[in-house]
Amino acid sequence: MKKLITLFAVVFLFLSVIDTASAASNSFDQAFQEEEQLIVVTVKNAKDTKAIVETYEKVNGSFTKVLGPIPAVVGKGGVAVYKKEGDGKTPAGIYGLGTAFGSVKKPAGMVYTYRQTGKEDYWIDDPSSSDYNKWVKYSGDPNKKWRSYERMLQTLYKYGVHIRYNDDPIVKGKGSAIFLHVWRNNSSPTAGCVAVSEQNARNILLWLNEKKNPKIIISEQSALEQLLNEKELSNVKEDLKKGYALSSSLNKQYSLIQSKEDLEIKKAYSEQYNELRSVMASLNKGWGNLTSKEQSSLYSQYSYINDMYTRTAAYIDAVNGIKKGLEPKQQQLIASLNKGVLDESSVQTYDEYSQLIKKSEVNIGKVYGSSIRRLLLDEYIMPAKITKESIIYEISIYLLLEKIETETDEVKRELEFKKLDRLKQRAKDIKEQGNKLHPGKYPAHAEINEALLVKEKILREK
Repeated sequence: MKKLITLFAVVFLFLSVIDTASAASNSFDQAFQEEEQLIVVTVKNAKDTKAIVETYEKVNGSFTKVLGPIPAVVGKGGVAVYKKEGDGKTPAGIYGLGTAFGSVKKPAGMVYTYRQTGKEDYWIDDPSSSDYNKWVKYSGDPNKKWRSYERMLQTLYKYGVHIRYNDDPIVKGKGSAIFLHVWRNNSSPTAGCVAVSEQNARNILLWLNEKKNPKIIISEQSALEQLLNEKELSNVKEDLKKGYALSSSLNKQYSLIQSKEDLEIKKAYSEQYNELRSVMASLNKGWGNLTSKEQSSLYSQYSYINDMYTRTAAYIDAVNGIKKGLEPKQQQLIASLNKGVLDESSVQTYDEYSQLIKKSEVNIGKVYGSSIRRLLLDEYIMPAKITKESIIYEISIYLLLEKIETETDEVKRELEFKKLDRLKQRAKDIKEQGNKLHPGKYPAHAEINEALLVKEKILREK
């Protein structure tokens, strides 16, 4: 009889390999990112038939032991990486869990999918049959239909769960009917399954939760770390696959930016970037755990994805900085000037606007592609600088008049008035030159200048 290797949590085999639950949890945390339950089954060496089962569940992002250590038995041929039908070996590896089953009604409080077995339920282990490694319901004579099969209605299968070995795809002769189920006793090995006591099998079924994507690890103690590393490598490759698809899509959209109308962060583009950011976070977490040889073989893919992530991030930062920072502040400044009043609030808005122009230029400098950088500069920074220059002398005159008003030294005050005269002439020249280059972009701000002249006259009279 083959016995089900239990648990949707990771079963951690033998504390002599990993001394503490926290050490195991750290390894699991790195390797298993989507799973929340793990079962770990370990033996002392490949030929042993006695094992230890432990279950782990993710709490606040880290795996914590829930059940175990639980005594268990495995196949009479021990645990092996390579298995074939009838060899009595329990397959080493990391597997998902299938349907739970039993000869009794579903235990109260159990949330995992459960199927009660009957007389017509068979699991087929005949490699010549198209039903190989499948659960079949059949009312006829099974001996006339299959050369080999297992009846699901039996004492050892009072409680059990399918370990999804050799099921996607099914390979004829590679092994079948691998379960976690009830043992005969603590010294009788199985035909390839994992078996525990009836009470422990029931407890495991009650603990399982499909929504937590449980997995089982079966291993020698010395091979457990290797299995975790293989899982880590598998996760990195999956992240690379997702990241490459997202990067290619973002790159295609990026290459189509040619006009101001294209300088928008559309919803689909933003969503893909956010997804890529999550993939990069996962990828970077696993990348450091790979060997240098593994990193070298995957580096070109990683580099491409990382470059596209960096480029996209820089572009989004630049555009959002303009759309959400520079442009609103520009509108605020223009609205203030249109009121014809220049005061401390206007000056503060002007200073903030000036800083945002500098910040936007820095962000644009990080954007990939000279054509896109030029487009951003021409369409946003140049108009922003014109707006700034169109009022810079009014602001300067306002601040100089404020300084003159508080100056008590007559000689210094007279020097400031001479500076004021030069500043007014320079402002006039700039307005004329600016409107020749950019007609209408350098307004006179008549009300503001009139108020400045009134204040100047009062100060001169004093």
